[in-house]
Amino acid sequence: MEVSDLPISPTNKDKLISAGYTNLASLVIVSPIRLSRELQISVQEASNIIKITLQCSGAVGLDGRHVVLRGAQTAWEMFSDEQNLKHISTGSEDFDGILGGGIHCGEVTEVDKFS
Repeated sequence: MEVSDLPISPTNKDKLISAGYTNLASLVIVSPIRLSRELQISVQEASNIIKITLQCSGAVGLDGRHVVLRGAQTAWEMFSDEQNLKHISTGSEDFDGILGGGIHCGEVTEVDKFS
């Protein structure tokens, strides 16, 4: 979903897009006060826009300042996933070591010739 798909007034959609808010991720992290200043609307109206955006994006508000997007991963989770990936050996121990255990399954590995 994009800002243009939000169930808000066309005027506010135009103001959001003109202010550079084209995706929902950029909108859920802005404060209502900042948004009200940028769009020249009331703080209450800005809060409502952010609330609607949170609902439509599948984001979960934590304490009014922090937001977690559904499907997001922490660095620790990403590291754990990386450790659990299977590797395909290239047949060269040295090259496998450079690649971190070989070619990682589920990823694209590009090898470029360099002089």
